[in-house]
Amino acid sequence: MIDHLFKLFGLPESDRKVLKVLGLLFLLLTAANVVTISFAKALFLGANDFDALPWMFIGAASFTAVASLVYVNVMGRWRLEQRFRGLLVLTIATFGTLGMMPADTLKSGSLIVFTWCSGMGQLLIIQAWGYSTTVLPVRQARRLFPVLAAAATLGAVGGGALTALIMPFGQLASLLIATVLLLCGALATVVWASTQLQEARSRPGREKSFGEEKHPARPVSRGFEGIRLAIRNLREIPLIRHLALLAIFLQVASVTMDFQFSSALKLTFHPHDIATFLGGYYALANFLTFVIALAAGRRIARFLGIGIAASSASLTLLVGGFACVLLSMLTGSGALIWGVLVTSFSERIVQFGIGKHAFNAAMTPVDARAVERAKFIIDGVGLRLATIVVSLVFVILGTRLDEIAGLSPIVIVTAAVALIFGLRLTPT
Repeated sequence: MIDHLFKLFGLPESDRKVLKVLGLLFLLLTAANVVTISFAKALFLGANDFDALPWMFIGAASFTAVASLVYVNVMGRWRLEQRFRGLLVLTIATFGTLGMMPADTLKSGSLIVFTWCSGMGQLLIIQAWGYSTTVLPVRQARRLFPVLAAAATLGAVGGGALTALIMPFGQLASLLIATVLLLCGALATVVWASTQLQEARSRPGREKSFGEEKHPARPVSRGFEGIRLAIRNLREIPLIRHLALLAIFLQVASVTMDFQFSSALKLTFHPHDIATFLGGYYALANFLTFVIALAAGRRIARFLGIGIAASSASLTLLVGGFACVLLSMLTGSGALIWGVLVTSFSERIVQFGIGKHAFNAAMTPVDARAVERAKFIIDGVGLRLATIVVSLVFVILGTRLDEIAGLSPIVIVTAAVALIFGLRLTPT
């Protein structure tokens, strides 16, 4: 089976050792993230009304943005592996503590639980992509990103299936215990990776990458130097700037769709059934994502260009937004709800099957340290601020989130803007 996968992706035998390590890492982390999100979202939706939905997004986004700023600013104090291990240990300890708390305590603090769990899960995923970008030379990274995306989605399939299997026999908190076990496996994998892989700066292939800093070697970040360098990279490197704008406008469209999706879940399912539905939803969506990433992800980026591949989720939301508008005009609310679910389902498949690895592959010509900082600023700060702004606008305007048809025009406009910036990326 492994030999067939290598032939399918056109990968040399020298990539086998790298894939054993990084593939397993992505599989475990994404499985844990799916289980965690299923737990946190089901807990919050079951314990709160529609009016509380914006605060779910604001809390998680605010925490991730602040944590990412702190992380970018202090990343020079520790080596890459040390930072990764520290994040994993902290997440394991806190998730284990939450998993042992009484159900009523978790419900009363559902906003805090959702904020912490989703935020830490997102930071681990960001760090995993930053880690792989740093340890791999440019050419090898371009070869392996589609395979790593496939491994990640296969892990998400397992996480969704695990959620669906656990829920009929246990309480919501049981999902956190499963997450802890998966993260312990990820921690062991990072320790193993430190003995198998070297950081890219010690290898040929990335020392003279585009955008490399004149003074890259500084043992300790001083003041806000790390943040200033990240902002300078965004300002001076057009490729990173266009990727950032694509990601931010896509996030606005995606978050608006997520509001519609969350409202549709609350309107359709009993609170206890939400986690079970999400488990099956994530399992099926990520299985299809795995198939697409395996069969077409790399080919689409190669033949259509990195810009179209990286903005493919924007195109999906644009089409889905128009479809939801038509459904709201021509049919009843039941068809509209399923239109929202299908659009959200399709966006997830396209984003993680095609868009995500194309987005990361587009960054590979840039210096490894600049990429790591940029990813934390874009994913951890820019996207979270976009989420906060969208959520606050809904709060201030008093938007009726149970009337999901009114959100579709926002999805259409912001997805179109994201697509424009995606098409500005230089094909590679």
